[in-house]
Amino acid sequence: MATLYACSIPLSNDRAEAQLDLARAYCQEHGLHVARELRDDDIRLGHKPLGERPGGRQLLSGLRNNDVLVVANVLALGPTRRAFVLSAKAFQRMGITLRVAGDGLDRRIAGTEEWAQVIRAFEGSLDDDRPRHAEAIRRGVAKRKAKGGRVSRFPPIGHRWQWCAGEGRFYAVPCPLELAVIEKVVRWRHEGYSWSAIATHLVSLKITTTSGGDWHPRRLQRACQLHREGKVPTIPAARAEGPGTN
Repeated sequence: MATLYACSIPLSNDRAEAQLDLARAYCQEHGLHVARELRDDDIRLGHKPLGERPGGRQLLSGLRNNDVLVVANVLALGPTRRAFVLSAKAFQRMGITLRVAGDGLDRRIAGTEEWAQVIRAFEGSLDDDRPRHAEAIRRGVAKRKAKGGRVSRFPPIGHRWQWCAGEGRFYAVPCPLELAVIEKVVRWRHEGYSWSAIATHLVSLKITTTSGGDWHPRRLQRACQLHREGKVPTIPAARAEGPGTN
């Protein structure tokens, strides 16, 4: 008795129906009776782990100990190595035998030790890739940050995000409104108002940061520090009423 599963694979022409055709032919050739067929045809589902697809959930919930699972493409069981490892561990616990059709060979994984070898191999490749991946991310973030590119959803203090159609990305540019607030905060602080009083005053006026949040005392302190260190653009100070005035 065998369960067949297929999922359309992104970035290829390997559709679920074609995979099932190969799996059916494989079962017929090797004398396996097909108990049920499960599939995820939507190619967008191929980017998701097995347990987040409708057909994948049915597969995981319906498999029983020592069942036989036949696929034509192991990528159907996980779009990434990490996702495949999660599926493999579930199959190992249940004693599932995995048989792979599609290349003319009778490839299979059966038994706890065989699954353990596969899992170790995949986890080892993940460990090898992790430092290189992390370093590549750090280099990319540093490069984008040096160009003023967007590295988080929150712009730097005194700036706002602006879309550059030519580059196809957001860049941080000075925000005159937030810079004007910072100038006033610096002046109010010099006049002796507390961070809490300044924050309360800004909230009462419904003045928010560029990202839409409140000016809390810690952010006010950070803004004044950056202003003092010359790390925010400056604009001519505008007239404003202090927190203690009406």
